[in-house]
Amino acid sequence: GFAESECRRAAKSVADACDALVVLSDRAVDRVALEALVARALEVVEAFHREYPLREGVSNAELATRLSRDLPSDVVAAAVDAAIQKGVLLRKQDALRLASHGAAMARLEGKEKLLGALHAAGLEPPSMAELEKVCGLSLPRLRELLAATARSGEIVAAGMGLHFGRAAFDDAKAKVLDCIARDGEIGTARAKELLGVSRKFLIPFLEALDKQNV
Repeated sequence: GFAESECRRAAKSVADACDALVVLSDRAVDRVALEALVARALEVVEAFHREYPLREGVSNAELATRLSRDLPSDVVAAAVDAAIQKGVLLRKQDALRLASHGAAMARLEGKEKLLGALHAAGLEPPSMAELEKVCGLSLPRLRELLAATARSGEIVAAGMGLHFGRAAFDDAKAKVLDCIARDGEIGTARAKELLGVSRKFLIPFLEALDKQNV
């Protein structure tokens, strides 16, 4: 005949006394079982990193699905929070990753070759086929690498499958903005003259500026 609030207080009192339970919003979970779930969650995240080494991490929804569709969402959230508090799991927006994964991403094969090629190319970046040869990567792995470095802000994705190095893109953006500040606007002919590139590269660059609301 207890009220719900009284039941919660009673459950918390028992949990605090024996330290065997973890009390969530509307349920109590065995602490050993929760710790086992934490370990399992770390295994799932590690497997996700092996499967998709260039992605930032696994989403909450994907992690819950891979653990079990039958697990209550608050129990999964409690396991994730416990792993984050231990410092072994990190959350960036909706992505969960192992704390060690960031260093691994920085050492990925082909990344330095990619950044070097885009930096050297300036506003005339290589095609996907050319980047495959330069980086020594398959097309699927190259796409993963491009997506990862675009998310990190190291490169800028544009139309026509082109990607600009960050320094060249920012330098060209500054020139375009200076021109607009002086003249009030800029057309493609003036931009072509200003940046010294053909329409093949100019249009994707301008579209990238437009997409960024510049």
